[in-house]
Amino acid sequence: MCLTLTLFSLLLFATSILAQTPGATSASTSALPLCSKLAALKATDFAKLLESGNECNSSNKARTVFAPHDDGTNNKRAQTLALLLSRQNALSSKSLYQLSPELKTAAILRGRTGGIVETLDIVDANIGGRAQSVLSHGNSTCNVPPAPIQLFSGLGNSVTIIEEDIPFAGGIIHIVSGYFTIPELLSTTLLSTAETTAFSSIASTTYDTTPSITVFAPNNAAVVSILQNRTLPASEIASLLNAHVISGFVAYSPLLVDGAKFRTMNGTDVTISVKPDGDILVNEDTKVVRTDLIVTNGVVHIIDKVLFTPPSATVKPSAPLATFTGAAGLTAVGQTGGWFGGVMWGIFMASAVSVVSVVF
Repeated sequence: MCLTLTLFSLLLFATSILAQTPGATSASTSALPLCSKLAALKATDFAKLLESGNECNSSNKARTVFAPHDDGTNNKRAQTLALLLSRQNALSSKSLYQLSPELKTAAILRGRTGGIVETLDIVDANIGGRAQSVLSHGNSTCNVPPAPIQLFSGLGNSVTIIEEDIPFAGGIIHIVSGYFTIPELLSTTLLSTAETTAFSSIASTTYDTTPSITVFAPNNAAVVSILQNRTLPASEIASLLNAHVISGFVAYSPLLVDGAKFRTMNGTDVTISVKPDGDILVNEDTKVVRTDLIVTNGVVHIIDKVLFTPPSATVKPSAPLATFTGAAGLTAVGQTGGWFGGVMWGIFMASAVSVVSVVF
């Protein structure tokens, strides 16, 4: 499937290599050291970042470099660069999020299920000693020429590769539209994401320090549908949360393949199915509506239903009590008073007076 696309991508890569192969005369730009090559590609700001971390020397381990173009990093470029430079004291020279020790060509990143790119950032990661990753998503169509590649990082933010497979002396460079977003804590990510604020309110910081997790976070509508006006006991809230968390395994979207099965912290299993149109379902009826929000200790996928219904949530809330609002109307909570309520109150009072008159 998509053989034409794969061959086309490989042809592009081979063409870029051949176009920059040294001839009998001068040294080719493909043999340039990393930072010299970046300067030639008008990625000088990123070259300065690498120079500050001593990452331009010949001993670096970067084989794939995702370099933001000077003109493609939007108005926050200077601010982002300053932030990354300020963090350099805390980061080792081999911990930068834009660099990968793996050779990741465009053809690999365009794989049908997407690609996992492990970077050199080990500081912003609590995933069992492994480094942080960025993700490309699968391509379920065979477009020729192929569609631009998007790469997803912290908060689920993405950048686009705008120039692919540029050789340098140690590997390849992809010019990208901006910097990757450094992953945040799980609680920060849930609170910062519009679709998961309701789940954030009950999850709080519970799993911020749990290493290597996958969270299937129900969206706001799903959470509200079970909570309504109920107050759940603490034990049921814990069960609800644990049913959406896999501990000890980070299931990035390329690993959410048809038939994959994972055990949650609640002891229940979740099974993945992938539809022909690329939709990912959990337990056949719950749709994954957004994937790959990278967090410090794993990944979050947003789903449209809860995977566990607490027992208290199956009990119908008590009917609202009637509320007397005087002559304006006799209403129940959630009903409307007004003229109808006033008329009914008047009829009730007239009847009462008649009964009293008969009795006496």
